[in-house]
Amino acid sequence: MAEADQPHGAGDVRQKYATEIAELLWMATEHRRVLHDRTDYLYMLQAILGFEGVPIWCENLEGLVIGEYEVSCPTCETTLFIVISGDEHFSTSGDHALEDDVAKTPLHSADPKSLRGIGRRLYEVALTDGRHDVAAAMTYLFGNARCTDCGTGFCVADQVGRA
Repeated sequence: MAEADQPHGAGDVRQKYATEIAELLWMATEHRRVLHDRTDYLYMLQAILGFEGVPIWCENLEGLVIGEYEVSCPTCETTLFIVISGDEHFSTSGDHALEDDVAKTPLHSADPKSLRGIGRRLYEVALTDGRHDVAAAMTYLFGNARCTDCGTGFCVADQVGRA
């Protein structure tokens, strides 16, 4: 149901199993509130978005689980790694996992008051559930990065959505 590439047509599945999907959504929402493990919590949020049919984010929250997104710079098209992991929040075009001396630029978190749409919703859900770590990660995911090669600034979430 969540994948953008649906060989059977997601609309057919959503129509045919509307009752079951509504039940799964309710159960996932209730269960989400009691999850203590960050990974489980993020995957449950992603599943909820899948049941709701929310494009892009029903597939892309797992970057917060692994702590990294791979995107392209909107100007020079360089492949960039966006790292949102623990206390690390940066972009780089280098292989930061294997090399110590790569150019990095810090990410700029979004002001929670300026968040709109799905960014605002995910931030508020995490806060309501007492997941301040996930709420903070959302501010970086919906914040801004800078290309280490050409210096172009961009919204992380926009590039994740295009990837």
